[in-house]
Amino acid sequence: MNDWIPLRLLESASATPRLFCLPHAGSGAAGFFRWRRMVSAWNVCPVQLPGRDARMMEPAITDATALVDAMHAALKPHLTQPYALFGHSMGALLAALWAQRIEREGLLQPMALVLSGRGAPSERPVFPLLETMSDEELLHALDARFGGDSATTLMADPELRAHYLPLLRADLAVVDSADVTRFVEPLRVSTYVLRGADDPAVPLASAERWRRHGAGAFRLQSFPGNHFFHFNDSEAAVLKLLEEIATAPSR
Repeated sequence: MNDWIPLRLLESASATPRLFCLPHAGSGAAGFFRWRRMVSAWNVCPVQLPGRDARMMEPAITDATALVDAMHAALKPHLTQPYALFGHSMGALLAALWAQRIEREGLLQPMALVLSGRGAPSERPVFPLLETMSDEELLHALDARFGGDSATTLMADPELRAHYLPLLRADLAVVDSADVTRFVEPLRVSTYVLRGADDPAVPLASAERWRRHGAGAFRLQSFPGNHFFHFNDSEAAVLKLLEEIATAPSR
């Protein structure tokens, strides 16, 4: 049994390359499971992090290094056939850290590293006063940074807030705990950086700075939409790009 990805996806005998997908803070694998019906060029493998989805009863991990270590230990045996890594926001940071770990160990390299909705590693911390913020202050800060009205929705629903906010705080702690000094050595994998053109959290210059952390091919693309463009305004365009990556000639 593998808690991180449903075993039926990992045991597939298909020659289709795997796309490991990592979610944004406070989120889970549900959106990526939908992609399995929409993308034919990849065997989409949504990564289920502790504290959500089928692992809701487990405590969330709050340290980036510990989270990547645990994920790598569980999924390392499944990195022996063609694959790529996709991460959005927090997931992009985790995907980049995981790609580093893979490269350091001399394992099969990803076909591509797709970093969505996240500025370069130096763009931190997200919320330096996270521990002292009230729930309402945190939600308003999130709305200001990413756009939206989560504060209005969640403050009006105590049950939803009680479930969502502890997970969100744990994930934001993961982001702020990441050791950005690990990005000194450039990644050799082909890197695609995606952003929403109207995302206040990822200005173009911030996304462009990912180029400094790679030694392989680099592509930056902006899509119509806000921070969650990949599931909303530009989902079809993002999936089309992923199809192109799957069929691109080896570099």
